[in-house]
Amino acid sequence: PMVDGGCVAMHQFAQSLFSLPDTEVFHLCISTAKHPFSNKGYERNQSDYNVFDHVPVDTSIQIIDGIKTILKGKSYNLSRFNDQTLVDKINSWIIQYRIDTLLFDSLFAAAILENNTFDLPTYIRAHNIESDLWLQKSKQRSWKSPIYKHLGQTLEKSEFNLLNKVNGVYLFLRTIKK
Repeated sequence: PMVDGGCVAMHQFAQSLFSLPDTEVFHLCISTAKHPFSNKGYERNQSDYNVFDHVPVDTSIQIIDGIKTILKGKSYNLSRFNDQTLVDKINSWIIQYRIDTLLFDSLFAAAILENNTFDLPTYIRAHNIESDLWLQKSKQRSWKSPIYKHLGQTLEKSEFNLLNKVNGVYLFLRTIKK
């Protein structure tokens, strides 16, 4: 669903993929409480996708998991999206549909690459540097500032690690008129 700017960017990117010649688009959506899957969101475009489906992923904040992740020096933001059901679904689609390239439509969708690899060219589409958003939040005067700083720093480390695991990054740049 068009919940926020990220959803709009994902939709626009999918539209650009449909215009490529000899390209089949298989869309696997991560369904979360904030971004629940709905067939309504795809009614107009169902014929554009070769296949589309969703995997529900519980991204709710779990204090114990958060503490464990923080103690390991990992990004809690990304760890919440690292779901084995999603990995299994991708692996089955690779075999079933003979998929030859993977494109993750956000850093969070690509979180599974922290613990998994696929023997295919793999790309990430990014419309911002996620860690910068958290590091900017940490500069606000608040008791949460140290938490935001830690989340931003671990996310930054994970962002670089993920970007080094893929074959490329698709960036969207916006021209700002003065």
